[in-house]
Amino acid sequence: MQQALQIQLKSEPYKAKVRLVVLQDKKELACRIETFKNLAAFLQTKEARIFKGRLQLQKVNDEVNIELKNETIKSIPVLELRQMINACKLKHAEKELSLQQHKPVRRQN
Repeated sequence: MQQALQIQLKSEPYKAKVRLVVLQDKKELACRIETFKNLAAFLQTKEARIFKGRLQLQKVNDEVNIELKNETIKSIPVLELRQMINACKLKHAEKELSLQQHKPVRRQN
């Protein structure tokens, strides 16, 4: 008996942005890098679409449809995507803070 393929949407911090990755059984199918601001604006609307090209997200009420090559491959709750984005924001902020703490202090003569 063949098992169903697992489709996953993951997020990871990327510089001052977030990288959204679509995985199928741990294999990366597509990714998109976007600003926190644009993703927050997308989540605030009732119905919207973000991204062009191979990977797109469509928000309808409280669900986000993940589309790959114009085909919906998975739907997730808006809350789940919001939590992923917030986790990336937090990781980015922690990294920035860590870099600032380890930055050498310049002394003036």
